Amino acid sequence: MANPDRGEVDYYFEDKHYTLKFSNAGRRVAEAELNMEAPEITRKLSTGGGARILTALFYGATRKFHARDFPNMAFCDQHMDAIEDAGQEAAIELYISVAAAYLRVDKADLKRQILGEEPDDEASEELPKEEPKNEKK
Repeated sequence: MANPDRGEVDYYFEDKHYTLKFSNAGRRVAEAELNMEAPEITRKLSTGGGARILTALFYGATRKFHARDFPNMAFCDQHMDAIEDAGQEAAIELYISVAAAYLRVDKADLKRQILGEEPDDEASEELPKEEPKNEKK
């Protein structure tokens, strides 16, 4: 299970669990593959990214825990093909997972923001207002 405090994100696809994390090496690999620095990657990621960016970021995010599963970009390309075949829900899950790992933000918060959902946090519900007490004059 991923540890969000360490920048790790859980990612599930076809009953497989992956832990995505951008170590220093993972960031360098993604930046080199894209020939972009972090601010440009972040800017492009915020507008959807595109297949090239998502593939490179997925490759970088898998270096820490899943380098054997994805030893090179060809394996990541196969994964992206499987994502495309699986449909929009799988593509959204990949995008949110990779973006949350790269940006080091909470995946659930990012998902709500992207999908326009309201938080289901009970703490955000408004508490009932206390009745005013009758004061003696």
